[in-house]
Amino acid sequence: MSEIEKIIPSIFKINTASGSGSGFYVQDYDLVITNYHVVSGFKKVALEMQDKNTLAADVMVINPLIDIALLKPEKTLSGLPGVSFKKQDSLKNRDKVSVLGFPFGMPFTITEGIISSTKQLLNGQSYIQTDAAVNPGNSGGPVVNMDGEIIGVTTSKFTQADNMGFALPIDHVIEELEAYKRNPNIAYAVKCPSCNFSLHEAMENCANCGA
Repeated sequence: MSEIEKIIPSIFKINTASGSGSGFYVQDYDLVITNYHVVSGFKKVALEMQDKNTLAADVMVINPLIDIALLKPEKTLSGLPGVSFKKQDSLKNRDKVSVLGFPFGMPFTITEGIISSTKQLLNGQSYIQTDAAVNPGNSGGPVVNMDGEIIGVTTSKFTQADNMGFALPIDHVIEELEAYKRNPNIAYAVKCPSCNFSLHEAMENCANCGA
């Protein structure tokens, strides 16, 4: 069994009334990671496991600025394999990678390619660019290296271009996980799209920057 195959049970389809995306479970934090745009407008979603069983999850943190959301499953998934991370600075162009997820809501797939750019700037944000096939539904799923380490979260592709997919480096996810760990009793938090400050109640203007 390859290192990538070992983590496949921890990859989920994320279902909402608006559609579906992908995500992955991080056992050390008991959270599922996905894109913000996959769960936008919802506080509860359905997680579909590899065996087709489903369970509910609460949306705990959303960060529109970097397009990340943290989900809390209704029960602890202790039987799933753990995942490991590899940060952006240790990546190299032409490293082989795989995109894992559920494109178009179809059954689980793996596409392979290389890193085209370890630090591609788009709208002021640094992304990992890959030529591995990325399609709607892959959003929120992991991009992994050949050692099965998660290097990023699939975020988008250019609709008018071939072989150009992008992933948010896992560094940002680690920051969100650590921030959540420091405040685990918060029921729901939204990160301000302007300054990234955590907001825990409804307000017209950010308490930190006023946006």
